[in-house]
Amino acid sequence: MICIIIILTLLRQYRIDPMSELKKVLIVTYYWPPAGGPAIQRTLKFVKYMRFFGWEPVILTVENGEYPAIDPSLIQEIPDNIQVYKTKAFQPFQLYRMLTGKKGNTHNNANVFGQKDKTFIERLAKWIRLNLFIPDARIGWYAYAVKAAKKIIEQEHIDLIYSSSPPHSLQLIAQKIAKQNKIKWVADFRDPWSELVHYQSYKRTWLTRKIDSHFEKSVFRSADRLVAAANDYATCIKTHVDRKIEVIYNGYDPSDFPKPKSRNTEDFLITYTGELSEDRIPHALLRALSRLEHSNIKLQFIGNTCPELKQEIQRLNLGNKVMLKPYMPHIASIAELQQSDLLLLVINQVANGKGIVPGKIFEYLGTRKPILCLGDPTGEAGEIIKTTNSGFCIAHHNEEEIFTLLSRLSSGVLPGLSFQTEQFERKNETGQLCDIFNTLVNKPS
Repeated sequence: MICIIIILTLLRQYRIDPMSELKKVLIVTYYWPPAGGPAIQRTLKFVKYMRFFGWEPVILTVENGEYPAIDPSLIQEIPDNIQVYKTKAFQPFQLYRMLTGKKGNTHNNANVFGQKDKTFIERLAKWIRLNLFIPDARIGWYAYAVKAAKKIIEQEHIDLIYSSSPPHSLQLIAQKIAKQNKIKWVADFRDPWSELVHYQSYKRTWLTRKIDSHFEKSVFRSADRLVAAANDYATCIKTHVDRKIEVIYNGYDPSDFPKPKSRNTEDFLITYTGELSEDRIPHALLRALSRLEHSNIKLQFIGNTCPELKQEIQRLNLGNKVMLKPYMPHIASIAELQQSDLLLLVINQVANGKGIVPGKIFEYLGTRKPILCLGDPTGEAGEIIKTTNSGFCIAHHNEEEIFTLLSRLSSGVLPGLSFQTEQFERKNETGQLCDIFNTLVNKPS
């Protein structure tokens, strides 16, 4: 009897009618386990919790995708009995390898934007990728995905389409699927489209930008609902189309954070996780650290980092204080965060950096460890840290303020932080997304 009461309470809490079947949403995603890295987390966590809110996810993805990282541990997070359909795709990175002569593991080289172009052939290959594959190099999946979707929709009785980008070619795929099958469609944007940070460093031709802009506006106008992962991204969309944009931030999953193990060291450990490109090198922080000669501070970067970071570490003679570690699976990365004393977040030093909200900020929040954000204190990431009372935000170049903070923290002077983060839990955010789904499917035709 007690078990029945508990089950009914859970059903009521998550708004599920036990007498009705779950509605089905076709999720069009390029990134799916064993793909690793930040791009997969948003979609995977939505999928994990959709059933709690009356929706059954059906996945359409690519087989043998080109991913910046591989993390087999994420396979364990896929809910039981989820239908996953995989199709072939034309992978232009094969052309990139042919032109550059690079061999080996595709996954380590898939994110070519973060790499320096050393030769003319490499510059040519990147130019081709940027200008001939519009909106991006994943457009080679278009025909395969659209064809497969028609059969999936008939077989699974799909009620709704959901797509999350980048890669933004997925939105063109979802647009075609929705139109061809007369199904409602929600387009979700984890990053801006034409305002993507990468495009500030790599020039595209006028014609490429024109075609891409046409695709972008077409998607913004035709999707039944538009969702953005940050307020600034929503503002970017509104410069192209006058529509309401729903904002659902990335978040953290409390189940990812078990009780941390104790660390047998007296060092004050600062940790940064994820890719680090040249426009995110924390020069002022490294200089401040070099001035703290006798401190117990250690700084570690976990993930793929640019060569310029290593050069700066060597130049400042910080080899005994700064550690560079390779990419780690999600579980191991979380464990490193939990054993740290301060978590480092660096916002790209670019024109629109004020509006950038890296997904890692929310996993940092989940650890309930103090965060040091290097970026505009009035930017969106800084505001999140301020409203959650979870750390500090200092301008990139303010070496003196960084030095003062590190001196205080390493000497044991820790401020009282309340970590008011519940609004960013993944389950709550999935509920917000499913509420949007319900307005479309339950709306009378």
